[in-house]
Amino acid sequence: MRRISRWLAILCLPVVSFAEPVHIKSGVLFPEGSTWMNAIHRVEKEIYQKTGGGVTFTTYGGGVQGDEPAMLKKIHLDQLNAGMFTSVALSKIDPAVIAFELPLLYQEGDYQEVDYLYEKMFPVFHQRFAERGYELILLAGQGFIYLYTTKPVKTFEDFQRLKMELWGGHAFNKDLIDAFGLTGVPVAFPEILTSLQTGLLEVVFAPPLAMVSLQWNTEVKYAMDMPVIHGVAGIVVNKKTWDRIPKVDQEVFRKAFQRSIPPLQETARRDDKVVWEALPGQGIQILSIDESVRTQFEEKSKKMWKDLVGKYYPQSILDQMLGYLKEYRAKVQ
Repeated sequence: MRRISRWLAILCLPVVSFAEPVHIKSGVLFPEGSTWMNAIHRVEKEIYQKTGGGVTFTTYGGGVQGDEPAMLKKIHLDQLNAGMFTSVALSKIDPAVIAFELPLLYQEGDYQEVDYLYEKMFPVFHQRFAERGYELILLAGQGFIYLYTTKPVKTFEDFQRLKMELWGGHAFNKDLIDAFGLTGVPVAFPEILTSLQTGLLEVVFAPPLAMVSLQWNTEVKYAMDMPVIHGVAGIVVNKKTWDRIPKVDQEVFRKAFQRSIPPLQETARRDDKVVWEALPGQGIQILSIDESVRTQFEEKSKKMWKDLVGKYYPQSILDQMLGYLKEYRAKVQ
């Protein structure tokens, strides 16, 4: 009788479920050994330790999984589960992210304004990405992007005569070129330096630190003192994988990135400023933009904002962004 009672007691114990570990494979273009890649590896360890091995996150750096469109395709094929992308790939998930990169959207050099807009718009884009099968972990900025030329620019017409890089696979690049009336030259990203050397290209754009890291500074002669766009980047995980992670571990994953990326972003911003100020010492003349030229850039930019409604983003997204920027500027005045 006692033996039967013991077995009944055992059968009445609550069932304990041991979930299978979730393995997340991610790709990124940051090279191994870089500051960003080292930080990502620290995040990998934190996620593993704080989830007790329940979630492992492995990142393949240096583009070994291909360029961004290739990595996104691998996510669709379940060969990867996540990615750290620029707008090149993010816009293939939700084209509306292009709105973050509209030319002359932000006040020059005001990163607090950028951060304010990203914070306000994150819930909107988190929902939009979820509807498209992705968990948006965070949005981050790549920094303000400047134009660098091999020839001097005094008038807007001078600028329009230049030949600008045209990246394949990113339609927004062509929209930008068309909006400013430039001549776009199709060039693969690794061939940009050679194209500057041969004169095939006469204008390129990038944050200062990236421009120097890519050695474009050895060929360009001028930098236009007007940040044109601010690049957006983000981290995504496909929902099929994300939904397998227990809620408590999802928070560990999210907070690990939210804690680690902003300090790196601040460092990158300081580095961009240092590099920009050092350009004259490298033989690059910083061109002050005449007010009339700046006005022409602003007019063409604002026209572009309206022209791209319906192609990338709905009017409601543009209205929300402009509303938040107006709100921010009213607060700081």
